[in-house]
Amino acid sequence: MNLLEVGNLRIQYGDNAPAVVNDLSFSMAAGDSLAIVGESASGKTQTALGIMGLLPAHARVSGEVLFDGNNLLGRSDRFLNGFRARRIAMVFQDPKQALNPYLRIGNQLSRILLEQGIGERRNVVKRAHDLLRRVGLPDVERQYRSYAHQLSGGMRQRAMIAMALAGEPELLIADEPTTALDVTVQAQVLELLHELKDETGIALLLITHDLGVVAGNCKRMLVMQRGKMLEYGATEAVFRNPSHAHTRAMLAAVPRIGAPIAVAPLAGTAAPVLTIDGVSVQFADRAARASGPASRKGTLHALRPLTVGVRAGETLAIVGESGSGKSSLARAVLGLLTPATGTISFLGRPIAARVQSRANELRRNLQLVFQDPVASLNPAMRVWDVLLEPVRLHEPQLDAAGYRERIETMLERVGLDAPLLQRYAHELSGGQAQRVAIARALILEPRVLVCDEAVAALDGTVRQAILDLLRREQERSGMSLIFITHDLAVVRQISHRVLVMYMGRVCELADNAALFAQPRHPYTRALLDAVPVPEPGRERRRAGLRGEAASLLAPPAGCVFHPRCPLVTERCRQEVPLADPLQHHQAACHHPGPFPALPGSDLSN
Repeated sequence: MNLLEVGNLRIQYGDNAPAVVNDLSFSMAAGDSLAIVGESASGKTQTALGIMGLLPAHARVSGEVLFDGNNLLGRSDRFLNGFRARRIAMVFQDPKQALNPYLRIGNQLSRILLEQGIGERRNVVKRAHDLLRRVGLPDVERQYRSYAHQLSGGMRQRAMIAMALAGEPELLIADEPTTALDVTVQAQVLELLHELKDETGIALLLITHDLGVVAGNCKRMLVMQRGKMLEYGATEAVFRNPSHAHTRAMLAAVPRIGAPIAVAPLAGTAAPVLTIDGVSVQFADRAARASGPASRKGTLHALRPLTVGVRAGETLAIVGESGSGKSSLARAVLGLLTPATGTISFLGRPIAARVQSRANELRRNLQLVFQDPVASLNPAMRVWDVLLEPVRLHEPQLDAAGYRERIETMLERVGLDAPLLQRYAHELSGGQAQRVAIARALILEPRVLVCDEAVAALDGTVRQAILDLLRREQERSGMSLIFITHDLAVVRQISHRVLVMYMGRVCELADNAALFAQPRHPYTRALLDAVPVPEPGRERRRAGLRGEAASLLAPPAGCVFHPRCPLVTERCRQEVPLADPLQHHQAACHHPGPFPALPGSDLSN
């Protein structure tokens, strides 16, 4: 008998509304692994909430959800609580929102154990420590006493998984458990789920839009679009012979680190459009300073002195984990943060540190696209007004006809229809909202466009469309791109050069082809190793980077990467490595590579 059977599940909100899940059927055996794959609004999460009985009261649900022969649909919370946590558990996408901010991690975990009657009261703390240790959290006693905001994203997700495993469930539903995580942390969490599945025999229902994650972690997959099932079968069979056009489009959109470089090579050696010379960013830690006289620990060095130039038509990708200094660098370039040291020059002339002191002409030439498009658009303004505002500010001489022509032309360039001009941000899909945000930046014809994780929150085909749009615009206008991301597979597609950062310092700077073929810093190699391989059946790479980054308030002496580096020596612990600015391929490492290309990839060809 199957452990879980979903039959003709239908979920809708209102009699006349379209079904968000439409006649969905699938089954899972004990120890099985199934991925539900689809883009936003495909019905993935609604399916999971339906299984757990967590849909809102006004949802209309029909069909069957049988768990070990028990129909869970339409049952009371009292009945469902006999299955939740004990036999079925769920890991949510954003652990920071799922965890109670007012309770310490240990208190939340202990409450689950007590409320579910798991073990004896006198052993609850020991059991909680064991669970935190089981999911790989370091210093479990300290993490037990920590609040959610005191943990990194990867540590919060591990704590969430520990809570899900507290009742030793037979089925674990993981809803986009790695979407918001850096690529190295994602690899660690996926490795953890894989190990737990092997150790406990738990069945895993993985909900994701990332086909690279599916390939190495699930035996079977189910593809959804707009609430309906498109394909259902063995993962390897679907990857090799997809029957539906939408599945083929999703597979084609998966970024691969071995794919050919998509951007056109730069011609000539023109002077940089933008020069960043010795720029650093610091923040005062008020809590540390309040406890005593100013000290080294009272200053957070978000970005150590950095020098790099960006040429016309070039895309410089900046890569690194959270806290590496990527966004601090972007905000310093845009005048949103005042650098502690260094200068920023545009077309050879130093520019004011603060955006308020910069001339309008300079402001229009340095534009930004944020990670969350909906949050970056004014919710009280229609798309027409969002696009009109910058043009009216910088080109007041245009008349009404001129404004309309500029806006409609821009809308066409980013692939949007004119009726969208009357919509508000919340009425747009994620891809539409990001296109509007890009249109707002491009309508001023900037010389430099900064994209801060601009595709991180987008689904595969939407992400690919946005990357294609940016490439077309760059080829059309010759603008320069500073593309900030933690996804090296995306970097491979869009960049000319790559700057790798860790804890505010430069690790490596090289051309796209050289960096991917023969990385020279062990951190860069670890980032490459962590990228999911979208090829079922291929031997899984173990997560190569262990542990957590140190605190920026108390960085380790010597090389900041040395506590996690497999090549560490005593020199690394004592001496800060510096990159040679005269080298075309720079690596700030005492024991630089080159390291070989990834096994089985075509990067070295």
